[in-house]
Amino acid sequence: MIVIDNRFSRSAATECVTEFDRYRNGQLNLQLYVKETGEPWLTASVAVAGEDLPEGCMFVKDYSENQGVVSMLFNAGVIEAEPVKSVRSGFVEISAYRLTEAALAEANRSR
Repeated sequence: MIVIDNRFSRSAATECVTEFDRYRNGQLNLQLYVKETGEPWLTASVAVAGEDLPEGCMFVKDYSENQGVVSMLFNAGVIEAEPVKSVRSGFVEISAYRLTEAALAEANRSR
């Protein structure tokens, strides 16, 4: 899937591709890579120990330097609009979102 990151500059947006994997605890992991070069751009997900998630959902980083990642993933058709769960982790609240059907199909191919 293609994700456009324009959090820093609308005129210099970065076109990224998605790559799904799993963390050791089984939760979904989402990495974004620069489409043009293949360089790592950002990790969009986070593993939260001790928290169960419904299948097809992942915790999304949307704090600190990752602020705006939720809207970026929603606009690209990766996640649904509303969180399914939110938890506190340290000093931040982390929300989990359901993947869209297209994103879930890609995640399942990556297994």
